[in-house]
Amino acid sequence: MVKLSQIASDVKAEAEGVWLEYVPGFKVRVASTATKRFRDAMEAALAPYRELIRADQGKDKAERKFTDAMREQVVREVMAEHVLLDWEGLEKADGSPDVRTKERALELLSDPAMHRFEAWVGTAAGADEVFRAERLERDRKN
Repeated sequence: MVKLSQIASDVKAEAEGVWLEYVPGFKVRVASTATKRFRDAMEAALAPYRELIRADQGKDKAERKFTDAMREQVVREVMAEHVLLDWEGLEKADGSPDVRTKERALELLSDPAMHRFEAWVGTAAGADEVFRAERLERDRKN
């Protein structure tokens, strides 16, 4: 048997994000993709494409007007604003701090050389365990 407390989410952490280390020295604050805020932002971002999406129903991938690349860009834009909330420890080539802005977050998530980072952020944002209340409480105590 599992206690409800073992699987409950920390709703505040889902919305405000949790700090996770991507590589030693580089931490990011990631919010959950399970929040209403994220879902509403995705809905709003996809709204201009609704007609294309409807027209594509039943078509082969090669014939679709709303392409996978377009969908991926919409997701990146929403993630840059609502998921990848902050970071620490990233610096520019000249050694100065690379400050997180929505635009800079979108640049990182869109950079082909950063595709693994983009995938990691998306996976972390969708992972139940990252936002489990019991785990977060245990981490706070340690």
